[in-house]
Amino acid sequence: MQKQIKNQTGIWIDGNKALIVSFIGDEVKISEVNSDMDGVFLRDGQPIKTNFSGGNNDSHEKRLEERKKNNTRKFLKTVSDAVQKADELYIIGPGEMRTKLSRFMEAEYKIFTAKIKGVASCEKLRESQIITRMKSFFNLEEKIEL
Repeated sequence: MQKQIKNQTGIWIDGNKALIVSFIGDEVKISEVNSDMDGVFLRDGQPIKTNFSGGNNDSHEKRLEERKKNNTRKFLKTVSDAVQKADELYIIGPGEMRTKLSRFMEAEYKIFTAKIKGVASCEKLRESQIITRMKSFFNLEEKIEL
């Protein structure tokens, strides 16, 4: 009988990008998803100037906040779609985005509830450090060489 190959995938995520590292058999696949968060506070390529004198600032701020929420949701959906074939997931990152992703996946895609094996805080890391941390989490240090 043939042994089934697992797809163990780690996601390092912050507000700007997600680095996706998939371990499938002896293969390592790395991809990146960029968010549109930087563009949230720009209009026509220019920074939006705020009006601190009161005025119509409330509705303007509400529109900006709504746009930011929509961009975040779109980013989380794109990341979720990119890892749907994973058998196991490990999500790490420096800010709140890792927990937002985990909650989003469990709420919007019920299949992820059993797949998420860990969510952990970590600082910004180089790509090689991210891969090493994910290999360690999945106990793949000896099995996969880069």
